[in-house]
Amino acid sequence: MLNGIKIYIEHDNLEHVKEWDAIKDIPAKIPLVMVHGWSADHFRNYPVYEHLKNNGWPVVCYDLRGHGWSQKGLLGNYKIDDCVQDLDAIYTDFLKGRFGYEQFNLYGHSMGARTVSRLAAKHPDIPLAVIMEDPVFIIPLTQEEITEHDQWARQMPAQIQRWKTLTEEERLQIAEEAGHSDWRDVDKLEWARSKTQVSPNVMSVGATMGTIAEDFPQIVCPVLILKADTDKQTRQKNEAAVARIPQGRIIHVKGAGHNVRRDNWANTIHNLDEFLATLIN
Repeated sequence: MLNGIKIYIEHDNLEHVKEWDAIKDIPAKIPLVMVHGWSADHFRNYPVYEHLKNNGWPVVCYDLRGHGWSQKGLLGNYKIDDCVQDLDAIYTDFLKGRFGYEQFNLYGHSMGARTVSRLAAKHPDIPLAVIMEDPVFIIPLTQEEITEHDQWARQMPAQIQRWKTLTEEERLQIAEEAGHSDWRDVDKLEWARSKTQVSPNVMSVGATMGTIAEDFPQIVCPVLILKADTDKQTRQKNEAAVARIPQGRIIHVKGAGHNVRRDNWANTIHNLDEFLATLIN
């Protein structure tokens, strides 16, 4: 129970990594907490979670409220700041209260990126570093984009209910038809299964996300943004927005869409490892 609700958490290396690193006479690694995006769950982060764990990082992944195995049915309690308070509780009650860590690193995808950016802006002394995978709304939306987003948000609760009536094979077929045929089987399976676990109520988060760039000037720690590939003009606009982060860096990952690490695993992991290495040197 965290922040008054049940939050499902998985973790590895938290208890022993400081002792291991001291024995090996290398700098102790700070935990990295992974925050998934809308309609996903902690399984989405498993490939990166396993990669980091196997490289000695203390790592945590969890299900956002209304997702996966965390508590659902919280009508009216799916604002982005509710998600931020849950993440703050993971730091205060779990990482600091239970294991004694004074800081953590953050990794967030999409809505998870908005969650970690908001926490880093509100509590700039807590995160050691922040990684964001394709945060949305970096630059202001056009009126056409706003209209499309509003239409999407209105129809998604019914879509979520429909997903729950389908078989796993039918949901896997949707993943194929949505242009994800090049994903690895583990990614397709996670996508298909997560759609049965999400609450339709989580759509209210979208109305409270705001524009992520408003957080940028308040984030003082190093930040790496792994962004979907796009045209030159949009890249330049994204780079100008990220320039507002004092220690911010953006990389547009070649050939990647919104699910950056699924679309280009090798490039994502290379950039992630390179960034994390700077934190322990």
